[in-house]
Amino acid sequence: MYRRWPSKAELVMAMITELTSAIAFDPSGDPSGDLTEFVAGIAPRASQVTAWWLAG
Repeated sequence: MYRRWPSKAELVMAMITELTSAIAFDPSGDPSGDLTEFVAGIAPRASQVTAWWLAG
């Protein structure tokens, strides 16, 4: 896992960047609702991206 990312922090940032790049997100002004919507949007992709990274 650390062949591509020298630290856990860099791995997490790369994963967040990959997950959020395909999510259309428009803040509504309600932080709780925005977070819920955002997490619901990335959850389906999280396992796919994680499997891809671990295989790569």
